[in-house]
Amino acid sequence: SLEPGFFFSAAHLHGLGGLLLDEAGNPLFNDDKGVEWLNLFLQVQEAGLGGDYYSDNDVNL
Repeated sequence: SLEPGFFFSAAHLHGLGGLLLDEAGNPLFNDDKGVEWLNLFLQVQEAGLGGDYYSDNDVNL
């Protein structure tokens, strides 16, 4: 399952080519890449692969 918690899922945004913050600490994920990132979680949920927040279910697989 895909861990939807921010600590783990922020790397998916980077993998899609997006950024979390600029040099001053301002959010940068309010753009097309951020929308793509959120759509990733919707698609995973629709496929029935959604995970639990901060669980060890991914480790137990």
